[in-house]
Amino acid sequence: MEELKIPIPNMVKTENEFDFRNTMINYYNILYELFTTTFKWEGLPDYMYEEGADLYLENALTINGKVLFFKDDVLNKYLLYTYTGQDINFYGRPLAYQVSNPAGYSKKIDRQNGVEIFNSPFRTPENNTISLFAEKLATCDMIMMINLHTQKMPFVISTTQGQELTTKNFLNKLNKYEPKIFVDKNFDLDSIKVFNLNPPFIASQIQQLKTSIWKEALCYCGITGVIDKAERVNVEEQDAFNGEANAWLMTRLKTREQAVDNINKKFALNLKVNVRQDLNMRLEILNGQNSTNIEGDDEKWQVLQ
Repeated sequence: MEELKIPIPNMVKTENEFDFRNTMINYYNILYELFTTTFKWEGLPDYMYEEGADLYLENALTINGKVLFFKDDVLNKYLLYTYTGQDINFYGRPLAYQVSNPAGYSKKIDRQNGVEIFNSPFRTPENNTISLFAEKLATCDMIMMINLHTQKMPFVISTTQGQELTTKNFLNKLNKYEPKIFVDKNFDLDSIKVFNLNPPFIASQIQQLKTSIWKEALCYCGITGVIDKAERVNVEEQDAFNGEANAWLMTRLKTREQAVDNINKKFALNLKVNVRQDLNMRLEILNGQNSTNIEGDDEKWQVLQ
């Protein structure tokens, strides 16, 4: 039996098509930058900063949740890199570490010669959290764009199969506000039926939801978000939110401080790790505000240090 082939007209990309993937990537990049630049490492050898080890450190902790700090006696340099554990002890901790770099570096490090740095007590990375929030924020944008578009064209069109492509092109011209519309001689306007959906306008409600999601994402990073003066915020609720953000921040800071203590004792170094004091400045840039609002308006801006 011959396969039935239904002719499908070429689809014409509309002006209002929402790019969900790129929107999600954009939010991911913003949040990723916040998470990977929350902490500042001080006291590393100069060559480690020159080679980008400090940047790699936070990137690796965000993506993998763990990094190994060690000294290579052959190269006579301190290095840090992701690793795989080998020969676990009774409690599941590795007795040795395998470090392999795409540049060709490969070495087994004994536990006595390396110190593990963890992103959190359970070695969990932040990448999944960042991806989840990026998807939520992009979804809000998509819903808002669809809702705005339905206010512009709040109806469903019914037409014959043979005129589907012609009708689509016809509507695209309307959608782009073209003052003159040209159609072919076979275009049958009577074949089109319009069904009004009467869609409610909910974009403003979705924007409020998006703001809430954004604040929650900043909370995980350890930053309290923008507090609008027009927004009624219960003092107890705000204190609870600040406490939660501080808890997330301190959990990540404590594991780094513990690693710093172990590194300093093992290698006689003087490393320090602190929360960056320019978190408020980066938050200012992201929200398009001026420095006066951040430095002089404590009611509107609160950044945990």
